[in-house]
Amino acid sequence: MKILIRGAGFENKGAEAMLRVAQRELGKRIPDASFYATVSPLEAPYAYRAGIVPLFYAPSPRMQMLRTIPFAPKVPEFLLAKKNPDFARAVKIHTKAAYEINAIGAVDAVLDVSGFSYSDSWGSGGFKYAWPWLEYCQLKNKPYIFLPQAWGPFEKVEVSQWAKKLCSAGPMIISRDDESSKYLAKLQGISVGEVLQSPDIAFRFLGDPTSVGRSILDEFGLGVDRPVIGVVPNMRVYERSPGAGVGNHYIKLLVALVDYCISSLNVDVLLLPNEIKVPGNTGPDDRFLCSIVASQIQNPARCHAVRDYFSAEAIKSVLGQLDLLIASRFHSLVFALGQGVPSVALGWSHKYQELLRPFKLGKFVVDHHRFDIGNVISLVGESWRERNNNKKNISIEVAGIKESIDYLFDNLSKYIEKFRNYKI
Repeated sequence: MKILIRGAGFENKGAEAMLRVAQRELGKRIPDASFYATVSPLEAPYAYRAGIVPLFYAPSPRMQMLRTIPFAPKVPEFLLAKKNPDFARAVKIHTKAAYEINAIGAVDAVLDVSGFSYSDSWGSGGFKYAWPWLEYCQLKNKPYIFLPQAWGPFEKVEVSQWAKKLCSAGPMIISRDDESSKYLAKLQGISVGEVLQSPDIAFRFLGDPTSVGRSILDEFGLGVDRPVIGVVPNMRVYERSPGAGVGNHYIKLLVALVDYCISSLNVDVLLLPNEIKVPGNTGPDDRFLCSIVASQIQNPARCHAVRDYFSAEAIKSVLGQLDLLIASRFHSLVFALGQGVPSVALGWSHKYQELLRPFKLGKFVVDHHRFDIGNVISLVGESWRERNNNKKNISIEVAGIKESIDYLFDNLSKYIEKFRNYKI
């Protein structure tokens, strides 16, 4: 059985974790399944190492040459369209998806682990990229499953139109929080109770052993003399905040928080990225922000930044060694909470409040529109003082979350198996 996983990758550690969980959990339940993933060409080696077949669109040298000639780029598409009706149909909506469909051939199920791609925040691009695959599954009578993720809002006209079209194609859509379920219910004109909901599957992600995270901290000389607080920045929050570089309001907040933690809480701080570009990809990622913040700290000997590429397994192991996490990355929070680490979220969408609320940590979520340095520092101090009690609440909740995810995959495997022998 050939299962395609969309929306994953090996740069965003949350996307990597969801990919690996889907592979592991469904692999246990459907032993003959082989897994494919839509990734970038640079991520292909990492996919192979994970036992996943990479699927990507990489133009051949001949195609790249043709693109320099007027009208010539459409020739390969014309020829492929004549040979492959699935490609012909898909290319009308999204070229990249069309080439992926042509490359993989027949597929038995498609899983979408995009995390948070379908909302006003991102426009209609994600819907258009998903649609050819949805249409493929609809015509072939194969399952398309949106694994638990954040959804909405859908207030923009074009986004709302595409969202309704997506829902009408008959996929299994799973929300991961109450707010997302409300957006989906309103969009489809159904009750909230009719929306499928399950916790984020990354709570079932297996990180590296404790010794791996411990050794990484040891390299920085952390965790021996003082407690360690981790700070995970987010390029998306940086982009949404006024100013640039050290003058960016979000950067100023992070610098003030680190200085406060070192001087007032007497801890060491580790600046940890969640989005880490694979070697060869020169674009900026969270390490860019870690370095900016590190350059402005009053006591740099007590603050260290991770600047190397690490797997999601290693990052999770490191997060499990912290005494407190202050993060703007959703899945860094998932990794930490899943290991009982108290957390403070500096977010930019409803998904952060929805994540921390079940752990009774809702008061420790601050939206980027309310980044007042004094108030955030006060909140971090409160979280530090309450960390032992919060740790107990987290541990109780995590056990139930993991059981819910196991139940989800039990049912998903049965659902996918129903389509196994269908022939068009």
